Amino acid sequence: MKFFRYDSGFWSVTGKIFDLMVLNFLWFLTSLPIVTMGAASAALSSVTMRMARGEEPPLLRSYFSAFAANWKRATAALLVCLPLVAWLIFGLIVCGGLRSPVLRLAVIPEGALLLVCLLGMQYVFPLCAEGAAGLLETLKSAVYLSLLHLPWSCLLALLVAAPVGVTLFVPDAFPFMLMLWIFLGAGGISFGRSHILKHLLGRKITGAAEPS
Repeated sequence: MKFFRYDSGFWSVTGKIFDLMVLNFLWFLTSLPIVTMGAASAALSSVTMRMARGEEPPLLRSYFSAFAANWKRATAALLVCLPLVAWLIFGLIVCGGLRSPVLRLAVIPEGALLLVCLLGMQYVFPLCAEGAAGLLETLKSAVYLSLLHLPWSCLLALLVAAPVGVTLFVPDAFPFMLMLWIFLGAGGISFGRSHILKHLLGRKITGAAEPS
């Protein structure tokens, strides 16, 4: 029967899901010291981008090779982005609590900067994985792409924010979402995002600052 053939659609999908489960485990394992989360995210993106482009990379070798190659740049990017986001959120809270209505208007530019930062972060680690540009050029390209492809940038952010929001704010869904995070979460999200990013980053980092 065609269903039982190793090259059937069923086994192809099953194999892909298993690969994403392995990648999910690797990402959580290598993210445990929080400072390594940037390198782990770049490595995960590197492998899922190759999968989205139709390649079948050897998972362990490809993941750890990308992790090592992107260690410095992705870690530096994380150490720039996280404090910046935290500072902007703090500034937004402070501005919102000011008594003067005029001064409270500062939440508008503060919120705009936070939004640009969050959207730009959707591209930072994929760009780290895709090319050899320096940190500053990577960050500039990430911001440029987030504005150039604004609707897609919002969708990329939503693919992360939606499952996180459901997990945190829908108590009835928490057991299911917890199991999903454990077995598929980061790997599945990265694979879904990579199908979008492979078009936006089609020219890789050498052309990241150009419209695709």
